[in-house]
Amino acid sequence: MKAKVLITRLNDGKIHSGQSLAIEFGVSRTAIWKIVRRALKEGFDIHTVRGRGYQLANPVDFLDQKIIAKNVDYSTVYRKQRGVEWLPLTDLF
Repeated sequence: MKAKVLITRLNDGKIHSGQSLAIEFGVSRTAIWKIVRRALKEGFDIHTVRGRGYQLANPVDFLDQKIIAKNVDYSTVYRKQRGVEWLPLTDLF
């Protein structure tokens, strides 16, 4: 299980117990604890409420490749090469 999955679940701002998260995702409470620790190291602001569970302090808006691709103005793209887009204003050197 990746931290993004857990963060997405905690994104509602509510407190979720380690047990309920473990059941929901089919992993152990220890696995949830390890994922929370990893997410904290990655900079996510997760509060641990003793005896109650975990709460994401601030909502997170993940980038979504499909949404980005849908909204990109490709008329500004200078060229594509091997999957990398070269933009005229950023690729000056």
